[in-house]
Amino acid sequence: MNLSSALVDGGFVKAGDGVGFKDGYEQYGEVAKITRGSWGIVLTIDMYNSTTGDSYTVEQRAEDCWKN
Repeated sequence: MNLSSALVDGGFVKAGDGVGFKDGYEQYGEVAKITRGSWGIVLTIDMYNSTTGDSYTVEQRAEDCWKN
């Protein structure tokens, strides 16, 4: 089920907002989609690697992210 917003770091984010998270190291991206999954609210985040020019998507729990 897609949601219109999610609580992240004490505030709400929606698709298009910037968020950060740590997965080995701090990373930043743009929220593409918000869903409710089996492990809570999940943010689908569009990422861009400026070194290689690659674009990719990751999923992170909203509670593990912060507003950027």
